[in-house]
Amino acid sequence: MRDLLTSSVVAAALLAAAASGADGRGLHDPSQNAMLLADMVQNNPGDRVVAWQGSKYTNAYKLKELNFTTRVTTGELSPFLAVDFHTIVPGGLWPAGSPARAWVDTMAAGVRRHAAQAHAANVSFIPFVDMIVLPKALVDRFAKDILSPSGSIMYNNVTQMLLSAMLNETFAAFDLDGILIRTGETYVFDTPYHVGNSPVEGVPGDKQTAVWVAWLDHLREIACVGKNKIVIQRAWDSFGGWSGDPAVYEAITGPVEPHQLLYFSVKVSSGDFFR
Repeated sequence: MRDLLTSSVVAAALLAAAASGADGRGLHDPSQNAMLLADMVQNNPGDRVVAWQGSKYTNAYKLKELNFTTRVTTGELSPFLAVDFHTIVPGGLWPAGSPARAWVDTMAAGVRRHAAQAHAANVSFIPFVDMIVLPKALVDRFAKDILSPSGSIMYNNVTQMLLSAMLNETFAAFDLDGILIRTGETYVFDTPYHVGNSPVEGVPGDKQTAVWVAWLDHLREIACVGKNKIVIQRAWDSFGGWSGDPAVYEAITGPVEPHQLLYFSVKVSSGDFFR
């Protein structure tokens, strides 16, 4: 059975992992997930900064005071939007002095600022990222290899290579403790230089499970095993609806080898919350 993250929306979303295993001496079992308690104050995609949610749960010191372990920034501040793929394109995608470079550099400065604030308060920093979201300039370079006839980004070996570069550059550039991944809703309203979609966009339903398993295996290998970073995969709102159906959830997560840094986020409800 997989360890789960459950989420509940109050003033902030609560993310909690199954409690860590321990033997009779109270020693932590390293094969089990540690408990995480994280904020997740969600801003509306495309909102201007002045419209972002005002909440004490965005203050890392307040989170520490309330015994949270983790600070999460949502998709409008994503480290994945702040790497230039210089390991694939010598010199990076965007020249110095260009509007795109200025935008990316500003994003990078914001990520570093929030990471520093979280760590100063002694909580971990795990930003929220949308996937698959890639720079338009990169997609144009690899269009014949990664775009479907309808123009969406396909998840294949070339895409894996690009995502590996993105993960490696992200963890090299920023002091992150991990990433929280959303794949079901991919918002690019406020990303003028990036495009994206779900990994299973356009994939027939009977073939989606294989894509998800390959996806999770790749993330586990690159981030958890290779970089010793936490990966939280948000299961809900994925196109397959795989957190609302236990059989689908087990079919997708069952083949993936467990890792103490790999988590799955599910809702306490089978569908969306309403208010």
